[in-house]
Amino acid sequence: MSEALGLLLTDDALEAIAQRVAALLAEENPARPEPAAFTIAGLAAELGVSPKTIRGAIHRGELAAVRRGAGYLIAADAVRGWATPSPSKPTRRAGRAPARGGQGPLAAALAPTLPPTHTHTERTP
Repeated sequence: MSEALGLLLTDDALEAIAQRVAALLAEENPARPEPAAFTIAGLAAELGVSPKTIRGAIHRGELAAVRRGAGYLIAADAVRGWATPSPSKPTRRAGRAPARGGQGPLAAALAPTLPPTHTHTERTP
């Protein structure tokens, strides 16, 4: 038995209340069915990204979409394929060389011929 707010309830009564509350919550929040297709704005809102991100993926060929009227329709299957990371496919940055900060071969070769950089000095009147 449990005592809450001055009420004596049996464990069976508490279990029945818990099951009823769970059923009521399930009725209020039914599982939302996945749409068959998305618009750019709808997909952006669903994924929490900007519409520009979605348009960029379409134009780069990363996300399959079909043009319908003035906009695009994106199939749910295409979204799953695009939004799921692929371990075998390298990311866009993976193939880039690290930044050298001006110390590359060209900068080193030109260093003796370039005039020294001037520092700012104050002029006195």
